[in-house]
Amino acid sequence: MTRHLALLSLVALVACGPTTLTLNDFESAADLDRLTWRCPMWLQATDQFVTSGRAGLLVEFPTGVYPTLELWDVPADWGRHRWFEADLFAPDAGGEELMIRIDDQGDCESFADRFEITVPLTGAPQQVRIPLDRVARGNGGHPLDLRHMKRVLFYLKSADRRITWFLDGVRVTQ
Repeated sequence: MTRHLALLSLVALVACGPTTLTLNDFESAADLDRLTWRCPMWLQATDQFVTSGRAGLLVEFPTGVYPTLELWDVPADWGRHRWFEADLFAPDAGGEELMIRIDDQGDCESFADRFEITVPLTGAPQQVRIPLDRVARGNGGHPLDLRHMKRVLFYLKSADRRITWFLDGVRVTQ
């Protein structure tokens, strides 16, 4: 009986796949190598805000227009999952708005052909949780293909001062 239950559990795990697909949790040099930015800023692994593993990411956005952190080379197939999630903390940025952009076409210039959402920053640790069916609908242009995702961007429309914030556990879940 125990052997049958173990086999059934293994079959269920293989059939359903993992419940969490990590996009980036900033644990290794390879994780940090999959980040790019649009404005000069400082990025480093940190233990100051960790929700997954042993390290999170400290980001310093400079003063300016569209300081952006890009997660590229993310796992492409999000099709079996229901939620996009990320943990963030911007202790000195309460009242600011962080934009999250998700693309399935790479460098997509048209606003209508990607997904974007505004996340009000509270100044306290917060979890972002977005239904993937909402992501798949995009911004009104073509629907996004959750089986072929390309990248995730976190950005501010503008910053009138240096903004320090933390990010960890960027993932999709069931």
